[in-house]
Amino acid sequence: HGVHRSSREEVAVKRILKSGNRDIQQIANELDVVKSTKHKNLCLMLELLDTPDFLYIVLPYASQGDMAKCLSREEEQRFPLGLAFRYFEDIVAGVAHLHEHNIAHRDLKPENVLIHHQTALVPDFGCACWFTPKRVLTGSPGTVVYAA
Repeated sequence: HGVHRSSREEVAVKRILKSGNRDIQQIANELDVVKSTKHKNLCLMLELLDTPDFLYIVLPYASQGDMAKCLSREEEQRFPLGLAFRYFEDIVAGVAHLHEHNIAHRDLKPENVLIHHQTALVPDFGCACWFTPKRVLTGSPGTVVYAA
């Protein structure tokens, strides 16, 4: 991670090798989705740097890591009830915002929820897609054990 030059905020930098990367289409999809919406509970790209060999994606830094790691650090592998409710409200608010903009995340799981200053952020839009009320989404692009 590092510090954003203009905002002076801590950021995470995702470096992606372009050559031979089979995930470029998924990355392009993620970038397309994140450009279209903003919300305080979505972890969206701040900046994209494109070089001949690499893509650098600048994201907000989540100081506490992902929810799965936070849970593993808890004594009983669970959050105190009040904190769990706060995280739940944050996640629902972020996902509701996506749905209001006809975006389905399709890979929501503890590893895909980041925690920063006791606020839950929904990142990772690689499996996301646009939907219409009459369109049935097919396939299983996300993590099967978390599919609903």
